[in-house]
Amino acid sequence: MENEHNNAADEDDIELSDKEAKAQREEELKDLRDVLKLKAGRKVLWRYLEECGVFTGGFVPDPNRVYFNEGMRNIGNIILLDVNEAAPETLMNMKKEFQGESNAR
Repeated sequence: MENEHNNAADEDDIELSDKEAKAQREEELKDLRDVLKLKAGRKVLWRYLEECGVFTGGFVPDPNRVYFNEGMRNIGNIILLDVNEAAPETLMNMKKEFQGESNAR
């Protein structure tokens, strides 16, 4: 049975782990770029950003609701950072494309 764990004391294992992590991240970003090429993909991600409250304040009088809102915003910020890392120019294009649509609902 092959050992699937890397030895933290072995520099070769550490380097291999770093390379694997970088390759995995690059694949994630490539997948996101593919989604962002589609208008429908950009639209869905923009809706998630808005639903998560990324572009609004999180304060409400009920502290439990604040905690919930901040958790939602955290997920939205992860999406926002990923979009920005994958295709920085796309975020402003998404704003131009879809910002008015959410206000019309």
